[in-house]
Amino acid sequence: MVHHVLATDAPRRSPLPRNPLARLALVSLAGAVGSVGLLGVAVFGGLERADAVSEPSAAGTEVENSLIRISPHEARVVTGELGDQLQLRADIEMHGSERPVSVFDAVKAVVVNIEPAGKRTEHPTVLFQRMPDGIVSHLQPHMPEKDAIISWDLPDGVDPDTIEDLVVTVHEVERLEARGGGGVLWPSDKKLAGAVTVPLEGSGR
Repeated sequence: MVHHVLATDAPRRSPLPRNPLARLALVSLAGAVGSVGLLGVAVFGGLERADAVSEPSAAGTEVENSLIRISPHEARVVTGELGDQLQLRADIEMHGSERPVSVFDAVKAVVVNIEPAGKRTEHPTVLFQRMPDGIVSHLQPHMPEKDAIISWDLPDGVDPDTIEDLVVTVHEVERLEARGGGGVLWPSDKKLAGAVTVPLEGSGR
């Protein structure tokens, strides 16, 4: 006599549920968890940053991303009421927008690596020669600014007398879309527009 094995009695070899709808739900959940995990890695710095380039260009070289052009040509350390600051003189122009863009959004793609200490600093302030008494809040479209002063706080633990060069790295920027049509500009850790090495000149006191 033949014994018929019911489906419910058959040995299970797959870890997935037998029900097709249950399988679909489980696979979708796994994909969502993977996406969240990748986003978390990117946000919290788990992905390798791309600050280093094999051969940075010489001071005065123009570097361009999809938003700004910048030509760094002079660097120094200045000591004032707020402590030591790195000051970079550069020609800068915003070419990638027809509307004013905040300095925070436009220049946060410019990162300075201090050599030989290997320290990194970001989020600068900007002054224009034509507006020496006020910090600039926005870059205007297609308006070149000569000798703009871009300043960063000197990171803790860095002796100004040991600084030899600033490697100015310009990242590409991406627009992160948000619901309702808004969005923010964000520098890409994986896409570099270029880098320029600027020797440090005499300090200002």
